[in-house]
Amino acid sequence: MNVKKLSYDQAFVIVKGWLAECNGIRKLDFNPDQRIKYDLRSAIRIGYLPISFTVLKVENIGLYGLISNVIRKPYLTEHGYQVR
Repeated sequence: MNVKKLSYDQAFVIVKGWLAECNGIRKLDFNPDQRIKYDLRSAIRIGYLPISFTVLKVENIGLYGLISNVIRKPYLTEHGYQVR
């Protein structure tokens, strides 16, 4: 869908797997299948693009920090830096 040009079914499976992992950490308070279907249909209809990293930093600094650490660690390690 959208940027990665995934099919609806491929996107559904990816999001469902991710939400299953989230549910293992903290119980979801919504029906994942229903929510995924609604949001994927909206993405198709409206043409949603993913949030930019810059906007994410402003809107959700905690998530931005988690993602930037995950992205940065392999790069730094690969280039000889020690990462905690």
